[in-house]
Amino acid sequence: AGQAYTSTSSVPVSFYNLTNANIFTGLNVLNNMAIVNTLSLADNSKLNLTNGDITLLSTATNTARVAQIPSTATVTYGAVAGRFIVERYFPNNNPLSHRAWRLVTAPLNETETIFNTWQLGGAAYGAGNYHTGTLITGPQIAGNGLDFTPTNNYSLKKYDGVNFVSVDNTNVTLSPAIGTGYLLF
Repeated sequence: AGQAYTSTSSVPVSFYNLTNANIFTGLNVLNNMAIVNTLSLADNSKLNLTNGDITLLSTATNTARVAQIPSTATVTYGAVAGRFIVERYFPNNNPLSHRAWRLVTAPLNETETIFNTWQLGGAAYGAGNYHTGTLITGPQIAGNGLDFTPTNNYSLKKYDGVNFVSVDNTNVTLSPAIGTGYLLF
């Protein structure tokens, strides 16, 4: 029989390690959950992200991961909700190490934008959002998704196959996004 994960908590419940071995109707994720260390799928298992997201947490000491998925295991996504959210921790406690260009990439869905994914729709800072989204700066033009900076310096560059060029709009659909390299300051 299938299993369903539900929670009445207003915040996602965190699991250190989670192994799904349900081979019949699968594990149905109906509410958001978080993985601290490893998510594993057994042979022939089914993971159904029906209505909830799975966040892979990242901290100063550990970044969660998905173990190698067997070829016989399946992951399905809901029509409206149900996705993986991948966090990446960048240190911010040492003035000498946190101000640096960092090479980042992610297997982003091509129908999304950097503004809606990395910048969490503009929730980079402010009341209740301290350090939740990514602050990406540059000259602000209405609708370009960039955060204010008095210097108008770009903090995100994209590799175009030859050079890294400034990203002047984070509020456009990423196409193609998979495998694109970015420098983030």
